Amino acid sequence: MRKQELKVRAIKMNKEEANKNRAIEAFLEHEHAGLPGSKLNLVFARSGVGKSSFAVNFGLDYALKSQQVLHFSVGMTSEKIHEYYHEIFLDMAKANKLSANDWRTVEHHFTVITYIKPDNLFKKMETEIKTLIEDAGMSPKLIIVDGVDFSERSKSKLKLFEEIAEHQNIPILMTLRIHRKEDGALAIEEPLHLAQEFTDSIYLMDFEDRKIVIKRYAQSSDTPYDLPFYVEPHTMLLKKSP
Repeated sequence: MRKQELKVRAIKMNKEEANKNRAIEAFLEHEHAGLPGSKLNLVFARSGVGKSSFAVNFGLDYALKSQQVLHFSVGMTSEKIHEYYHEIFLDMAKANKLSANDWRTVEHHFTVITYIKPDNLFKKMETEIKTLIEDAGMSPKLIIVDGVDFSERSKSKLKLFEEIAEHQNIPILMTLRIHRKEDGALAIEEPLHLAQEFTDSIYLMDFEDRKIVIKRYAQSSDTPYDLPFYVEPHTMLLKKSP
């Protein structure tokens, strides 16, 4: 076997081994976690907790497996989203024995589409996906929707994304910004009850003990399940709790 073939095989084996060891793989395989296919997966958090970075962890995971990712974002430039991917990839590369040079390869497996206003996202996203899949020949395995604020108009939007996920047979990971009440508590009740009409894959992110913890809600419960995972604030990498 030629040296170049050996090198390519070694790189592939390193990536596969890293994928097996990374916490995100454990998250995807956990009985109370994961991103079920053909389904809307929601992540609630207040501003500044790290919803975008959390979503990027999954985008990178799929890209490292040479699977295409569509990343739709509201309120951020394409350059900023690419910065998120690059920064988190570099930390992921250090933690999982990947080469930073692999960034060029990884970058080819995600497409970023940004909108200034959320209304443009809801009007155009379905058409964009259809065009990319049917006309451009893309075969995305994950769709990320980031930067959306929860509001009283969210019901029709969640219904739209639920239908897209089912019709395209692709998991959608959507982040939703929630806020605090006057007493400082998270205003989760209304968003949660609305979300439960469309999915049982509902996550909440928040700071606890200097970590960003992740909890999951069932479709019929107001009490979250504490997952054995957290996000490390200084790297924004998903980690498994000891």
